[in-house]
Amino acid sequence: MNAIFSFNVTRLLAALSMSLDYTREGLTSHHRRVTYIALSLGQKMNLSSEKMYTLFCASTLHDIGAITFADKHKLANIEIVSPEVHCEKGYQFLKGMSQFHHSALIIRHHHHRWNQPAPDIDSDLLTLSYLIHLADRIEVLLTPSYILSQRKCVIDKIRKLFGSYFPPEYEDLLLETVKKESFWLDLESIYLDNIIENMLIPTPHIEMRSQEIKDIASIFASIIDSKSRFTHRHSSLVCATSKELARLAGFSGEQTAQMEVAGLLHDLGKLSVPESILEKQGSLTPEEYDFIKQHTYHTYHILNHIPGFSTIAEWAAYHHERLDGCGYPFHIDGASLSTGSRIVAVADIFSALAEDRPYRLGMKQEKITDILQKMVKGKGIDGDLATLLLDHYDTFDHLKNSLSS
Repeated sequence: MNAIFSFNVTRLLAALSMSLDYTREGLTSHHRRVTYIALSLGQKMNLSSEKMYTLFCASTLHDIGAITFADKHKLANIEIVSPEVHCEKGYQFLKGMSQFHHSALIIRHHHHRWNQPAPDIDSDLLTLSYLIHLADRIEVLLTPSYILSQRKCVIDKIRKLFGSYFPPEYEDLLLETVKKESFWLDLESIYLDNIIENMLIPTPHIEMRSQEIKDIASIFASIIDSKSRFTHRHSSLVCATSKELARLAGFSGEQTAQMEVAGLLHDLGKLSVPESILEKQGSLTPEEYDFIKQHTYHTYHILNHIPGFSTIAEWAAYHHERLDGCGYPFHIDGASLSTGSRIVAVADIFSALAEDRPYRLGMKQEKITDILQKMVKGKGIDGDLATLLLDHYDTFDHLKNSLSS
């Protein structure tokens, strides 16, 4: 089944891009601010609504190729060494999706300097790349100081870059854009999401087939799994396992499609966890384990921010809850855990046990069976679903092997 859904695209992309803004310092507003600055410049240029929407998509996802905290830290400097690395990676993530074809090209060149030979890209798209580059460099210069107190310092530094980094004719455009105090106050406003949406009126709603939504989820699953060498393809295996368990449990085609998205995005919040913890081979300290416990909290709130995603948010985010109410981070018990949430929990455990990791091979069927049965007895996971998986073990083992190959 390939159901059609109508989505407010700004909410969908804005929510998912939030996951890209986790750094060593916590959650930043880098992508939202860059998007706002770029759109403000676009308005001054009287860009068409179509170009404004393309600019929104590209700026909302512009650093999608910077995955680790170390990657993001490098981009926080005004002078960046080898910026093309994350630009190319972002392009590779998005280039295969028709709805993001132009965004992919813009992202590929969003650190192109004006005084360098022009890349092989349509001039209109290059203009949007310049706008994002300018917006990005303004944003990295901002400090925690009061926003209106740093206007002059930021603009003075940026003005030195016209004619090298940026087209010289953009200088007057920038000065006209930033002269209002409201421009700067918007950057720290709690209403920034609404302000950005209003800049795109009429708000774009597009019809997307479930496969297209899954394609977007697959991009973010790849980002999640790229954050740690220990979880290569983990999200894909959880997705495939959850889908098959849902089918065996009698879920409808539309529900199964939702389950695929939940499986792909179940670890979205892990983008908030330091790689040093995700990649630690030994036992975690209590403090490190507390960091791990935050990931499903963030998964829930990011996905629940998307209209129409409330069910997907619960299925994805509750996979570390337990039937006895002793899971994390919400301590939801069996009476409140839906079948969908229980499915992702069983799928996540099976996948973690069965897949190869750099420090060990995947466990054999007998060991996995023993662990799952002990978790059922301990009131950790759903016994019927665990039995359903074990009764069809060859099917799930085949799924795992097909992804590994």
